[in-house]
Amino acid sequence: MDQLSQAILSRALAPGRFGRPIYYFPVIDSTNEAVRRLAGEGAGEGAAVVGDVQLQGRGRRGRQWLSRPGEGLCLSLLLRPELPPARTAGVTILAAVAAARAIEDVAELRPGLKWPNDLLLEGRKVGGILAETGRDRDGKGCLVLGIGINVNGQDFPSSLRGIATSLRIAGGREIGRAELASALLSRLEELYRDFHPGGDLSRALPLYRRRSVTLGRRVKARGPAGEISGIAVGIAEGGGLRLQLDNGGETVIASGEVTLRAEGKRVRNDQDLG
Repeated sequence: MDQLSQAILSRALAPGRFGRPIYYFPVIDSTNEAVRRLAGEGAGEGAAVVGDVQLQGRGRRGRQWLSRPGEGLCLSLLLRPELPPARTAGVTILAAVAAARAIEDVAELRPGLKWPNDLLLEGRKVGGILAETGRDRDGKGCLVLGIGINVNGQDFPSSLRGIATSLRIAGGREIGRAELASALLSRLEELYRDFHPGGDLSRALPLYRRRSVTLGRRVKARGPAGEISGIAVGIAEGGGLRLQLDNGGETVIASGEVTLRAEGKRVRNDQDLG
């Protein structure tokens, strides 16, 4: 079984700010909650927490994130971007691209990205991202970025079979989670340097579009304003999903949950332009 410890993680880290310091817990309630606590204690940007087993790990809309010893990478990072709220959603785009590139680096697999926060291999979910806001001890806002990747698991509960997979299942070999954590933090910091001045996604968006499994597809989107359907034709400058509606109009969804419909005929979209 692939082993993790604070020493192993620290030795694996590449040079940079992200992951310094890094904290490891064999069992933890939630890595996002641990980073939120660090923010309240005044921790600086780049502090990270890795947990082997999460007792209260969660994904979007409060769903539970499966966590078993030795099988997954559960990593959360503290960010302090000085950005307007409309721009902070772009962090999820950065994290998705960084996670996909890290998986390519370490596991030699190429995940697809399902807007806004899922990583897929062969149509099955291999990872997810959860970005949440927080406050430090002075009341200043911050972002808590959680990333979960199914790394070495080889069996899933019956409720997840057919919709979830792991890097080991897809690639046929065990993957070192410390090496993957290091690659993930490095790739994310690289993209974040360009993003930080004003929430600039100009570098990340073409990388996201090339990996998107959503663009060109008919989708059903569920968000704060209700449910709508259309064809995903692009990613907006701030990271939202551009939908071409059946009535010929167009709208941008800033957040929400998207379900891919039948494959059907793909349409020209901004993925074709990148």
